[in-house]
Amino acid sequence: MNFGIYFMLFSGYVPSMQAIHCYYIAHRDELLEGAIETFNKVFNQPNLCGKMTGQKKEIERKFLFSTIQTLHREENLKKFSPDEFDYIVIDEFHHAQASTYTKVLEYFRPKFLLGLTATPERMDGKDILALCDYNVVYEIRLRDALEADLLCPFHYFGVVDKTVNYDEIPLSQGTLDEQILVKALSTNKRVDYIIEMINRYGYDGDRLIGLGFCVNVEHAKYMSREFNKRGYWTTYLTGEDSPEKRKKIIEQLEDENDPLEIIFTVNIFNEGVDIPKLNLILFLRPTESSTVFIQQLGRGLRKAEGKEFVTILDFIGNYQRSFMIPLALAGQTNNHMFDKDLLRVAVQNEFADLPNGSYVEFDRISKKQILEKLERVRMDSAETLKNFYVQLKKDLGRSPEIKDFLYIEKVPSLYFFLNRFGSWIRTKEKMKDLNEFDQKLLENTYAVEVVERIEQMLPIKWPYELAILELALKKQQVMVEDVVEHLQQRFALEMDIEKHQGLIVQAMAKLASPYKKQNWIFGSIDNHVFYVNDRFIEMVRNDDEIRSYVEERLNYGMIEFRRTFKPEYFLGKNKRLILYQNYTRDDIIFLSESGAKPGSWREGVRRVGEHYFLFVNLKKNETVEEHLRYQDYFIDQSTFHWQSQNQTSHDSSVGQNYIHHKDRGYHIHLFVRKFEKMHGMTLPFTYLGEVDYVESHGDKPMNIIWKLHHPVPDDLFIDLIS
Repeated sequence: MNFGIYFMLFSGYVPSMQAIHCYYIAHRDELLEGAIETFNKVFNQPNLCGKMTGQKKEIERKFLFSTIQTLHREENLKKFSPDEFDYIVIDEFHHAQASTYTKVLEYFRPKFLLGLTATPERMDGKDILALCDYNVVYEIRLRDALEADLLCPFHYFGVVDKTVNYDEIPLSQGTLDEQILVKALSTNKRVDYIIEMINRYGYDGDRLIGLGFCVNVEHAKYMSREFNKRGYWTTYLTGEDSPEKRKKIIEQLEDENDPLEIIFTVNIFNEGVDIPKLNLILFLRPTESSTVFIQQLGRGLRKAEGKEFVTILDFIGNYQRSFMIPLALAGQTNNHMFDKDLLRVAVQNEFADLPNGSYVEFDRISKKQILEKLERVRMDSAETLKNFYVQLKKDLGRSPEIKDFLYIEKVPSLYFFLNRFGSWIRTKEKMKDLNEFDQKLLENTYAVEVVERIEQMLPIKWPYELAILELALKKQQVMVEDVVEHLQQRFALEMDIEKHQGLIVQAMAKLASPYKKQNWIFGSIDNHVFYVNDRFIEMVRNDDEIRSYVEERLNYGMIEFRRTFKPEYFLGKNKRLILYQNYTRDDIIFLSESGAKPGSWREGVRRVGEHYFLFVNLKKNETVEEHLRYQDYFIDQSTFHWQSQNQTSHDSSVGQNYIHHKDRGYHIHLFVRKFEKMHGMTLPFTYLGEVDYVESHGDKPMNIIWKLHHPVPDDLFIDLIS
């Protein structure tokens, strides 16, 4: 995320710049320079910003900027009183659980602590949101930022890489063999072709300011050398280069009087460094990771004066994982299913739903190659999941854990792994990637079953069970009032206990029941009090590692709930169903407090009190009997044609309830899904909100036209009808 977005967020929480004392902390000097530049440009006040470094000590300035490496030293901390600063801003806040940061945070007592990050969940699983009492004030995604005109539009061109036959490059541990790949990419023919494509597609402005992403250092050096032979002015940067050299080279690239045109690099620009004037990005290596693709794409999206767009040239070959490109460009995130059908339509329509100013264009051959690879991939395949696991491990530089799925965009859903292998520990066992703790855990059957049961609760649509279990880590008895107080604190909101008591008691009852073939329970319930099982208490209190492992899963579920199911509505405003979120029939059994047994609802219509719930499969399975293939479809984004059950007529009591639902006080809720199953998993329904009767005809079944209270958003509508 760039400094312009950061500043927008920061300024929204600062009432008066003149009256405050602020400390801005980052982990690299380049980030400080970018922040200082932005603050100076906006306020245009001399002597407002100062730096505290090894050489500079401008501690009298109102806005002080420092790296954490400088500030955490004892002699520097003691220059300030603990309550010296009104505001402390920490850039790249996902580093804040490191010991250097915790030392600083434990010392200072600011009135307001603001963390800025594009990845709120750390790669090592440590919970940085706890440092802010889980108070997330704002979130923005790439597409949202483009839509809000906070980032520069991009023009992406996917061109066929006809100079390389990837079928001849062997795989090594699930990815292309690097040494052989670099040799295949380092040819005069390919360099000439890349230059030809640069000349064909061009760039914004009169002067080329480019960044080329390569496979490794050897490849970057080769590309720079060969471009220079052909009359370009280029250089390369690697992780071995000092921050001073990087800064100097970037300044040269952006200096209109300097001849430098392109920097070739590997991955040192993936995080936190922006080159605002960039007008060309070259993807010169196969895209095997959608995460890295998005990070590198983002390097060119910083806005600059006179810059209208950045050109992206992606050289797409016939490699097996080219389908990662549409996964990266699509609006889908890891919270949604890997929908091949939607991705296919997106590629065919060249991502027509992108925000204004940005567009995607594939040449005929590259489009054909991507569609063919997309058609072949199976997300319920152990081999496919193993390849994703290996790539994710390579991206992270370590073994993946479940928290990595929270904020690493464009990776397949965690639930593919859990559905296929049962739990994350079993996934790692299958991948032959167990660490010492994993092996110890697998020897404890009860602990494995506890973890599996918690993971099988995910993703949660309500937080009660996890809240009870979080409390069970600390106390032996949990009351309804305890759960409400815990949730109020965790999500920083007020709750009406009467509105939630019934659901909390239901959650207690679920935890007091066995799961599948397991012969144990988390505890018992008596008079609305949950008594935690002694065996669970003994396990989490006698083994800190297992306790931490359990806490991580509980925290994962709570964070995902916060991001997806809007606690301010669900808990604060008592809205049990959140628009456009996914629910199973069993979820509605619970949320409606119907009293029905889980798994007992199979019909397309159920009534609970004054609520009717309509469950619709848009694409009927061919195995479904003909008389059950109801004609259900969208007329437009606000209107839906629905067929009732076969026994329903206009004269029946149910038919009359549909027609006169407003007068009789009935609420009709519409849930739809495109398919019943995908990738071997039963799909949930998407909640489209309440609908109103418009007209109807026919009997047994009735054909009814419903008007939605809320038109279906464009991206969801395209998904559902594709």
